[in-house]
Amino acid sequence: VSIGATLVALALAAVMCPERSALALTRLRIGILAVVIAIILIDLAVQRAGHATGHEVLQLRDVSLTAGGVTVLDGISFNVHEGEMVGIAGVAGNGQRELADVVAGLVPPTTGTVSIAGSMSTDRGPVVARELGLAYVPEDRLGVGLVPSMSILDNLLLTRKRGAVVDRKRVQPEATRLIDEFEIKANGPDHLARKLSGGNAQKVLLARELSGGRTPTKVLVVCSPTRGLDVGAIETVRRLLDDARSAGQAILLISEDLDEILSLADRVLVMYRGRIVHETPGESADINVVGAAMAGLAEEARS
Repeated sequence: VSIGATLVALALAAVMCPERSALALTRLRIGILAVVIAIILIDLAVQRAGHATGHEVLQLRDVSLTAGGVTVLDGISFNVHEGEMVGIAGVAGNGQRELADVVAGLVPPTTGTVSIAGSMSTDRGPVVARELGLAYVPEDRLGVGLVPSMSILDNLLLTRKRGAVVDRKRVQPEATRLIDEFEIKANGPDHLARKLSGGNAQKVLLARELSGGRTPTKVLVVCSPTRGLDVGAIETVRRLLDDARSAGQAILLISEDLDEILSLADRVLVMYRGRIVHETPGESADINVVGAAMAGLAEEARS
């Protein structure tokens, strides 16, 4: 829920509260004040790359995908460079999830190619994509990204190279370090994933993906990274993404939250019905033009 929506809901409740008791109204006013203070204290400012971008790390050329006789991706072409964050904006159901799955190697494209760090990853599966340096934070944190019944430590190990037997004592210090570094609120590495808040589950995912699995992370694909999080967790996640960009990682940010895209992305691409219909630098993006493109008014958006 957005901060604005929260404020509106609290304000309406204060006016329409059936009890209208002094205590009830006081509590609602305190709630409104807390949200306002959070807005003031927590930095959700625009963040862009403060440096020149490097070599091309992720490349898509004419990628199309047909599923069940329906074209869900249609001739997608773009690239992402070192130290650059490219945002994919669009209304849900316009091919964003399928695009992420194709880039991550989970679904092979019907036509077209995907390259990571200069090596072809098309049709080679997610393991090869990770070996080439790709990391993936899916939209569904506990359903796809993490195993709820496993500990933080075991979830951190999911993408690492390991033998049949894992020496858990040997990896405990690294897990503890990541919990501290990523400010994960948990009772140590053995804390179960299902008992984490949404924000802390997302931090575990980012800790695993940004710390490198099979090889150091070169490209991070992240989907709806702050959906459902409180304001403090949103600020932390955005800072972690900005730090990764500053460290030279290429980031593909896919989100239905237009404010998030416009405040973080160095370049903004808009998807509509499986196609890229608009592209603009993040710093000069016009919210009206981007919104029109998201609504399918491509000709208006290009004018």
